[in-house]
Amino acid sequence: MKDCSLQPARSHCWFTILRSLVTPFRSLLIALFLAAGVLALAPQDAGAQTVPSPEELPATWSNNIGTQLSEMIRSPSPGLREDAMVLLIELKRRHGAALDVSTTTPALLRLAEDGPTDTHRILAITALYEMRDPAALQALAEQVHDDPPSRVRRHAARVLAVYRASVR
Repeated sequence: MKDCSLQPARSHCWFTILRSLVTPFRSLLIALFLAAGVLALAPQDAGAQTVPSPEELPATWSNNIGTQLSEMIRSPSPGLREDAMVLLIELKRRHGAALDVSTTTPALLRLAEDGPTDTHRILAITALYEMRDPAALQALAEQVHDDPPSRVRRHAARVLAVYRASVR
């Protein structure tokens, strides 16, 4: 910081101090000012905006999660695809049949058949198992039947055997 005692104009000194304090936070301050401006310009009609009750929130969330996960699974980013499948598996384990993510089935079947890595293929197979959709699991069985012996094929065989045993 500059020594302000040697400068002739005191107002310039305060400007230098203020600038040295604000510079590291410039992006944050700009974002805050922009957000405040957007909020100030937003309509304040309380009747047009309704906040869902806590009972309605899970329904709203669950109505959109399948579409969002489907988009993420079709993403060109391998990391995003992997994260989406892990999230889908966890959500299905927690919420079971109450959570409809059937929109992800085509993308999962495509990844199970020709995913970029074995990990992607195994995650897709596991996600299909967690969905417990008989048609999707039948399509999976037909797909992996023609696969050469591999870690993916062994995983699929185990998943299908567990599913068949659970429905009997």
